[in-house]
Amino acid sequence: MNRFVEQLRFEERKIFYITQASVRPPAFVVFTDRGGPLHFSHERYLVNQIRRRFGFTGTPIVVKTRPKEPAKRSGRGR
Repeated sequence: MNRFVEQLRFEERKIFYITQASVRPPAFVVFTDRGGPLHFSHERYLVNQIRRRFGFTGTPIVVKTRPKEPAKRSGRGR
């Protein structure tokens, strides 16, 4: 999935990675550089590309967007 999403270009935001969260219905979580949902046209484009590449013809696809969390510090050395 991540190699697939690297090939896609979005003007609105940077997509870091994508993961499949469930199977029925297929749900994907997209981690981006900021919060909030993708623009409806970008989400539709992503869903259509997933359908074409992975064969989800006629299946509803759910896309959720989350901001990528910054790396957590261990708290040592304070």
